[in-house]
Amino acid sequence: MEAHQLEQSFHSYFQSYKTEIIEAIRAASSWPEVYQAMGQHELKLKPRDNGLV
Repeated sequence: MEAHQLEQSFHSYFQSYKTEIIEAIRAASSWPEVYQAMGQHELKLKPRDNGLV
């Protein structure tokens, strides 16, 4: 799929940085720190209906 779209999928991006992302989230002691840790990897959490996307 990526070869046809010339952009990296979320899955392969996450797999590339999985350890770093998970460690940063685990080290966070508050939601703002979780948002900041994710933002360092260009990821966002957004409220949607009764959950997050």
